[in-house]
Amino acid sequence: MNRKLKKLCHLMDFGADCMQAAKIATPDRLRGAKGHLLWLIVTAHNHCESVCELCKKARTHAALVLLRTVCECLVKARYLYCDPHLHVWELRLEAFREKSKCLNGMKGLIESGAPEKVSSARVSIDEVKASLNLLRYPMEYCERGFRERGGGFNKNGRPNKTGTLAKAKHVDKYNFDKGAKSESLEFLYHSVYRQLSSGVHVDGQNFSDYISWSEDCCEVRLSGDASRVPEVSELAIWLYSNLMRQFLKVYRIPRVRQMNVILADP
Repeated sequence: MNRKLKKLCHLMDFGADCMQAAKIATPDRLRGAKGHLLWLIVTAHNHCESVCELCKKARTHAALVLLRTVCECLVKARYLYCDPHLHVWELRLEAFREKSKCLNGMKGLIESGAPEKVSSARVSIDEVKASLNLLRYPMEYCERGFRERGGGFNKNGRPNKTGTLAKAKHVDKYNFDKGAKSESLEFLYHSVYRQLSSGVHVDGQNFSDYISWSEDCCEVRLSGDASRVPEVSELAIWLYSNLMRQFLKVYRIPRVRQMNVILADP
């Protein structure tokens, strides 16, 4: 196994031990920003564990798709703690609004009388309306909480910092104003997140990752690219270790030195 991949696997075991040490089963630790951070950390952990298993089989293409989500987890985790009392409401409101948008889209299609558009969904109008009704109260509750804490909306009625790039810029400005040394999340957005997006949205930018040819040969990579395993593992290590540092700080788990020993291992 590649050394970078071994380090990633070791780091994942360390992260699992830290989450167990945090005693996160107690309900009071799942409220507010700490609970939302926990969700982001667990999401990233699940994805990075999958990256480990995929890289063991040189399935680097699928691994890179997962790392895009881990990038987003890092940006949201940093954004969350710029103003935890406000931003936790904003992030939850975004989630509710996105779900409402999807349900209203389904509702409109079903009511338009176009069965060929919804036949594969196997969802009735009553189910969609019931889901919208269940969503209405928590969404209104989050909107009220967001407004009460000074949250603002843009001309489209959405929170001002909607979008990963807007959040990354906000974090960079926050760190600059505080005089905190930190790697630019806006640069991470452009150099990593957007580059990984091509594999998620299939926009053709990464065509050569799957198919390449010369004058007398066409190479089709059905199972990934084994030569990229160290690169993918290193990116996963960087993203996950940065998330884990924040988790250890917020949950007051004194294990940063242990993690640094793992990261220092060549």
